[in-house]
Amino acid sequence: MLYNPLHDLTEVGQALHKAADILDERGHAQLDFGGLEPNDPVCLVAALRLASGHMERPDGSENQLYITCEKAVVQHLKTDKNYWSMTSGLCRWNNHPGRTGDEVSAMLRELGNTHKKVA
Repeated sequence: MLYNPLHDLTEVGQALHKAADILDERGHAQLDFGGLEPNDPVCLVAALRLASGHMERPDGSENQLYITCEKAVVQHLKTDKNYWSMTSGLCRWNNHPGRTGDEVSAMLRELGNTHKKVA
């Protein structure tokens, strides 16, 4: 069996990598939440929601994995989580002019790699 470095990461680390993969596969959305239709480009928040299974919650409640991932990104970026405004928090970072999908996915992978399982 081949070694998979993702197995060394916590559930949060794996979800952050999955969010990066989703963003890479679907493309980066700015000034739009995205991700509502299969294969739509996604913003940072939508990628986190899809990766954590949050989008599948019909009651709209937030699951703990999403909350923990969001908190990790907010702390890493030193911003707030206000994503209801396109000009604040996670959306401001995602929508910054010139921000690329590669930058967003690289940040997610870098942060994901800091969430290692304790041996």
